[in-house]
Amino acid sequence: MPLSTIVSLVFFVALLFYFFMGIYVLSLNINSKLHRIFFLICISLSIWSLSFSIANSAPTYDLCILWRRISALGWGTMYSLILHFTLILTGKKKILKNKWFLVALYFPCIIKLYVFFLNKDMAAKQYNLIETYAGWINITKGTLWDILFSVYFLSYSIISISLAFSWGRKAKTENEKNNPT
Repeated sequence: MPLSTIVSLVFFVALLFYFFMGIYVLSLNINSKLHRIFFLICISLSIWSLSFSIANSAPTYDLCILWRRISALGWGTMYSLILHFTLILTGKKKILKNKWFLVALYFPCIIKLYVFFLNKDMAAKQYNLIETYAGWINITKGTLWDILFSVYFLSYSIISISLAFSWGRKAKTENEKNNPT
């Protein structure tokens, strides 16, 4: 079995894991905003995994780039969803009631979706796909959009991690840590 097929199967197994984990957590409490955002994170990861699974073993460059563009639906929204989830988890619900904050929270992912998914010409310029024995890989070109994506995911990740650590230190009891909402 070629290595590209094995890599694609690993992505496909990840898709199944994310999808069923999201369904399970949502089924625990469909009315909880925390559970619904977690479900959206799992759907985002599922789209990302499915797209990479198909793109990795794509027989042609055009098919690969199509699925790489579709993968932007997953990785482009992921970090905004994680920060949203972390804000709910850590009890920062007051800030989430501000509609302008939510617009600012999701604005970077809207831009990423436009550049890497919706605008076919711009998206084609962002990907530098090379076929290897392990499947198609993307070697970044270091464009402004690549740099902005790095700033987006790093800053949102650092903020999420900082909020979680701060919340963990401030929680007085194990019950507060285990039942945030």
